[in-house]
Amino acid sequence: MKKKILIVDDDDSIRTLIELLLNEILQKDSNIYTASNGKEALKILKNEKFDFIISDIEMPVMDGHELLKELENNYNNTSIIIMSGTSNETEFSDFKNVVGFLEKPFEIYELAELIL
Repeated sequence: MKKKILIVDDDDSIRTLIELLLNEILQKDSNIYTASNGKEALKILKNEKFDFIISDIEMPVMDGHELLKELENNYNNTSIIIMSGTSNETEFSDFKNVVGFLEKPFEIYELAELIL
């Protein structure tokens, strides 16, 4: 069964790189969507359900902290993976849907292990 994944990051190159590498690792066994901030992610979530949301924390418009609060309140069946260069794992220990934390920069295989 294909995994549906939403990548949320304000850096176009990071979103594209993660999407390409995950497609290669998962051998096209996924449907990957992208959003440039939390607000854009929530618009996508109104029409789609995801197995995983991979989100940065530092973003304009709606940051990862705000997005996490929305996800906990309204999309509590989705697994969330946080990626950040400025935060630490303990900041997210109260969020029940957070299944992983990756400190940027990270190896793509670290991310793939959380999804597989």
